Amino acid sequence: MHLAAVLSHATWPAVNCHQLYERDVLATPIEVRDGTSLIPDTPGLGVEIDEDAIEAFRLRRPYQGFNPARLIEVAWPDGAKFYYSSGNQLWRDAQAGNMPVFIAGV
Repeated sequence: MHLAAVLSHATWPAVNCHQLYERDVLATPIEVRDGTSLIPDTPGLGVEIDEDAIEAFRLRRPYQGFNPARLIEVAWPDGAKFYYSSGNQLWRDAQAGNMPVFIAGV
């Protein structure tokens, strides 16, 4: 919100899904009315963090990440298909010049 408030070109709406979390980490949720909200003007972030919520979400060591097996299919308009095990693998392939980063219809 702070960044958008100072950008003259940030005029289009965005869906950030912040309200879809199981539990808010703010002591007082940001109020949205008619698609807008006031920019906090108090020091720091301008919001009060709910420390109990932060503690409830803290990960205890040793932490085992969640990395399920997956297969990502990229289908091109001409019918060609490429398969990747991660978004990073797909991105590295594009950066290496093996495929365009974006093409309409993919």
